[in-house]
Amino acid sequence: MPWEFEGKKGRPMGKGILFPRLCMECNCELLGSNYVPAYSEFVRQTYMQLERGLRFMPDGFGLFEYHAVYPLRIVKQVVAMFLGINAPEIGDAHPELRDFVMRTEQRGVSEHKYGLYSYVAGGGLLRYCGLSVLLSGFDLDSGRSTRAVSELATFPMGFLLELDPKKKETRLTDILPLANKYYLDEKCDIRVRLPFREVNTMFPLDYRSKKEVTVDYIRTLLDQAMGKY
Repeated sequence: MPWEFEGKKGRPMGKGILFPRLCMECNCELLGSNYVPAYSEFVRQTYMQLERGLRFMPDGFGLFEYHAVYPLRIVKQVVAMFLGINAPEIGDAHPELRDFVMRTEQRGVSEHKYGLYSYVAGGGLLRYCGLSVLLSGFDLDSGRSTRAVSELATFPMGFLLELDPKKKETRLTDILPLANKYYLDEKCDIRVRLPFREVNTMFPLDYRSKKEVTVDYIRTLLDQAMGKY
């Protein structure tokens, strides 16, 4: 199973996972000075509320309360991270995202062209998925669809970026409105309903539990075995 690491070889990465995408000026002066502190505080407050035993409702969502945070700066850092884990050409293909990060005072990202979602990432894995195209319904006569998404998750936060979404992703929380509502220096208290979603595989938009992944794996093996006889 993807979460089984016993006996596997690896090497420690004391400085975290690195993506050589940004120049020193953008990484340190732009992001480090303007966005990273706000994002770090957002993650810290999320973690502290989880540590205090925040409860999730039966639908998987919990109400998080954030105090004295900068919503626009947080969203800008999330978009910057997606630009970082993808190939540099994504900025050329989607200049609106690049300009949103590069121009510190700029507000707003088109909610028709993009979906930007957040969740509390459980499970035992990290997830860093560059732009991926998901196909569904191609074994049926109708309902065929494609989705272009990129996802990153490391406890306690997970995020999903979708290009040209056909509809909103209801399993996660849309955070694009924060980019359209607040100004760069606007510091405030906010409440956000975030869902708890497990990350047990490397596939984007896959939030199955370990039990569900195991059952699906066994079912696939049985189907393959039955097909041989």
